[in-house]
Amino acid sequence: MNVPILYIASRPFLPASGGRENMIFQSLQFLENQHDVSVVIFKGKDEVVDLARYYARFPAFRFHLIDLPTARKWIVEWIFTGRPLPLQVAMYLSRSGKRLIRSIINERKCKLVIADMLRTSMLFQSKNCISVVELDDLLSVRYLHNIRASVGNRPLGTYEGRMPPFAAKVVNRFSTTVLKYERWAISRMERKSATRHNAVVFVSHAEAALFKQMTGADNVYAVPPTTKIHKAPDRLFPSPTEKINLMFFGNMHTTANREALRYVLESVLPALTHHGVDYRFHAIGRCPPEIVARYQRADVVFTGFLEDPDDVFDTMHIHLAPMFGGTGIKTKVLESLARGIPTITTPDGAIGMSVESGRELFICSDANEIALRCVELARDENLYKLLSKTSARFASEQFNFDINRNRYLDILNTCLADPVAKTAPVLGVTQ
Repeated sequence: MNVPILYIASRPFLPASGGRENMIFQSLQFLENQHDVSVVIFKGKDEVVDLARYYARFPAFRFHLIDLPTARKWIVEWIFTGRPLPLQVAMYLSRSGKRLIRSIINERKCKLVIADMLRTSMLFQSKNCISVVELDDLLSVRYLHNIRASVGNRPLGTYEGRMPPFAAKVVNRFSTTVLKYERWAISRMERKSATRHNAVVFVSHAEAALFKQMTGADNVYAVPPTTKIHKAPDRLFPSPTEKINLMFFGNMHTTANREALRYVLESVLPALTHHGVDYRFHAIGRCPPEIVARYQRADVVFTGFLEDPDDVFDTMHIHLAPMFGGTGIKTKVLESLARGIPTITTPDGAIGMSVESGRELFICSDANEIALRCVELARDENLYKLLSKTSARFASEQFNFDINRNRYLDILNTCLADPVAKTAPVLGVTQ
């Protein structure tokens, strides 16, 4: 069944430089050749987006760019709504954005609207449209961790560069207060999302089950990140005379990744040195310049964002991926497993995956244990190669692209065939 669909993306996603960008890209790949798709992409006012690149990848789609509103405009919109909306939702509110979205829905006769995260879910309202909202994880849970761990000094993450500098400074200055408010406000929205939308789609099956338990809703699903890597290259065991290539990859502008990177640099690497491991550590991905300036040295390399990282990944021996907080599936862990790179993480890094420590990867509780597992992998070739092959097989079987594309399309078809009634009002243009 081919129907007109509007997908509202909260950010540019090509090249995919982070977990959310990868999930947007994945959803659009699922829709490709299946439906008549229009895509709205929000961007910063001065952010340059190469639409030719988007059309080259998705030639049958229609793309529309919308600048995020100025701080003055969205603050006014926020006040006029008369509702305690999260700031991250308010910063998308603009009359011009609502008008464009309404015109696309009307002109293309869209029967289904897919909102990328809650922040884009309040921009439309139509009796003739079925709506689906995609969520990475429960942000209220993630923010609670950040508050307790005192890691919320830059809560805007990748959005800091898309906001007016003065607004970003204010948010960072009062980060704890902002996080507490955001957690309270986003928690209210999360609980209402199942009644505002025909389906809520999480990344993790475990989180979808938790949300069902919290809300009693039945229209809650999970579609995990996938991999198209069907056969990982045979991983070369490090020779006794070479340094072990260690890696961490991700967008270090996000709070969770900065926290993980600092943990590796300040706790894990000193433990490895104590155990006599000769290593070279590679931080792969975008990273704030102040972190690069503080930590870069001969055995710590910052590569920056790599659009095609395969050649670098092929030279890596072990992925250090300690993660703290969050409940969604960690794309970085899945990617390294799919490539057959022996991976060491923490309990939070393995959430949402049916893995066992010592079988597909190692799950460690502290820096010294991570260092000891590195030593073990560097000295035991059989263990190294077994972990590499087992992890690659697990990823290709459990996170198969075709299987999850069918799951995603089935969710949309279920909504189109038998939509769940929406019982809560949706903020948007007047019908």
